[in-house]
Amino acid sequence: MILTDKNTICNRYIRGKIGQYKKKKAELIKINKPIKGVKIRRWFHPFLIKALHVKSILLGQSYEFISKERVTVKDKPVIYAITHIGKLDYEMVVEACDIFAYPFMGDWELMYATIEDYFLRANGVLYIDTSDKEDRKNSLKYMIKALKQGVSMLIYPEGIWNLTENLPIMKLFPGTVRAAKECEVPVVPIAIEQIGKHFVINVGEELNFTNVEECKANEILRDTLATLRWNIWEYLPQEKRRSIAKKEYESFLRERIAEYAGFSLELIEGRRYRDKLDRELLDMKVDLEKLRM
Repeated sequence: MILTDKNTICNRYIRGKIGQYKKKKAELIKINKPIKGVKIRRWFHPFLIKALHVKSILLGQSYEFISKERVTVKDKPVIYAITHIGKLDYEMVVEACDIFAYPFMGDWELMYATIEDYFLRANGVLYIDTSDKEDRKNSLKYMIKALKQGVSMLIYPEGIWNLTENLPIMKLFPGTVRAAKECEVPVVPIAIEQIGKHFVINVGEELNFTNVEECKANEILRDTLATLRWNIWEYLPQEKRRSIAKKEYESFLRERIAEYAGFSLELIEGRRYRDKLDRELLDMKVDLEKLRM
């Protein structure tokens, strides 16, 4: 949870609501009852898509596909695995692909009582407190419960925005393939890139990991998403290195972070997935910094 430490009435209220939500989630996964509200949310979905379309027109946002593959209406639950490049990628992918799925979101404390929050709750959403180990486990169980109930899920396997200079896909959290394997549902990989207010989308073929070992499945998913995003880069107009200003990357970071109040580079860096080797290297870096002091 990334609320400010200030003990304001507003922060105490939001912390309380998040605590209630996590408690209710933990109780729901223990009982043999379906998730409520799915039917009415599915009925309401077309109206939300129209609202997104109107918003895009008003804000001057646009999108295009470069893939022959398209997301079609599914008569079965699937997991949509999306690359994560900023605040707006969820809205653009859902609008462009007409996806009805519960997104896996980790920023409720930043969005609470905003228009985006009300939109997500109307659509159906699974919020997760990424700093709470127990809630992370419960959220995965909730995701599995939803999939077995026939509800598709939308997830960002990277866990946080990828604002690296030249890495198509960061390392992936294992929850996506873990849920896909347990529920025997396919994964639909989707890459998206943002250029100003224009978005380029590349949809890949469904991936089936039922009989694939988890680590190998995660590797395949990462390679697939990286290829889809690389194809977008190759599709975009090429720029010569000398035409790129020295501080253009810093400017890009400031503009992207400014889209989302409360976000920071430190927060993004802290939410990246790190395997055992990454954690060991990070610990070594911390130790070296202490020695320099």
